[in-house]
Amino acid sequence: MSELSGPRILCAGRKVAELAWLRAAAAELDAELEAAGDGEALLDHVAQQPPDVVVVDFETGLLDGLEVCRRLAQERLTAHLPVYLVARETGQERLDEALEAGAMGVFQPPVSRSEARLQLRNAARLKWSTDAARQTADEQARLETARHRLVRVALREVERLLGASARGLAALAGESAGDEAERRRYLRVVAGEVDTAESLARTLRAIRAIELGDRRFEPDPVRLADLLSGLVAEAAENRPERSLALSVAGDLTVIADAALVREAVAGLMGQLEARLAPDAAVHLRLLPDGDWARIEVSAEAGAPLRGPAGDSVLAALQLTLARMAAEAHGGSVAVLAGEAEGLALGLPPEPPAGVTWPPCSVSRRAPGAGESGTGAGAEAADIAAAPRELPAPPRPPRLMPPARG
Repeated sequence: MSELSGPRILCAGRKVAELAWLRAAAAELDAELEAAGDGEALLDHVAQQPPDVVVVDFETGLLDGLEVCRRLAQERLTAHLPVYLVARETGQERLDEALEAGAMGVFQPPVSRSEARLQLRNAARLKWSTDAARQTADEQARLETARHRLVRVALREVERLLGASARGLAALAGESAGDEAERRRYLRVVAGEVDTAESLARTLRAIRAIELGDRRFEPDPVRLADLLSGLVAEAAENRPERSLALSVAGDLTVIADAALVREAVAGLMGQLEARLAPDAAVHLRLLPDGDWARIEVSAEAGAPLRGPAGDSVLAALQLTLARMAAEAHGGSVAVLAGEAEGLALGLPPEPPAGVTWPPCSVSRRAPGAGESGTGAGAEAADIAAAPRELPAPPRPPRLMPPARG
């Protein structure tokens, strides 16, 4: 069903789909009315493509309407599906049976067009709201699991780096004083391992501070060109071998937490640099995107990108931090399409009213003692690999067209 279409109503029973009041109500809702035959056929249809509302006759052959309700209510994927029963004769006992079985209500013909329209409209709205809430909850659970798994992998990587550094120092102490070239080589290796371990620890601390709510969210007017200029200057000082270019299209100011935006852009830069050769150039572009500001971090055209390797855990953490910072502002992180490989951070003019802090898809507590989670043996490269399309946040529940007549 498309965003602009009405609900899909699935019917079963003695020519339920041909009832005049139901057809009139469906027409006013711009709904798709589909007949499934009997109860067994209806369950098969639901399994293949769940509708938005079910209307089923009390008597539908071997599988009556009450049993259809019970079976739908027993399954997690269909328990929230609104079901209405159609009864030629009804009373309090039959109504109680229907509600006990999981039905939302009972239609007793003749039913007015307006009553049927409003009942079906409200049921579809409830279904859509529940779908959106479930999608959000599933996405939150998936991100939380991936994030905890990534933290475990990162901690193992820190231990490995510290162990490698200790071994390098031990080897350096055992070398003869005259072998200066070998000593310098060991020093370079140890320095590189220590730098990576420090970056891992720093990024981990930032992520955990956001997760636990220890990191305050302080939005103020931020002139993005100044923020990016300072970030490029700092990167050039720390990594003189890397060529960095900044281009700015317009004087863009947003209401944001400057430190968090800075961490987000630095995370995108780190994630990209981990896949580039040391001498490959990195381009930062600031440009308007409608009312939003867009910050693109890309490699120079034609620069080969390698898969996440030595610094894959650090790259995955940096991308995670960037996405968390984007969520905090109601923004997004997307993969660039075109010749230049890279990522883009989109920021609205100011955080929307519904945005919560910490970001809604972030766990608000540390794992308890003994919690191991799932996927502990996953490779860091699997976590760090950026998909071509990052998942979009769930859409809000759709609203039905205004009732007519």
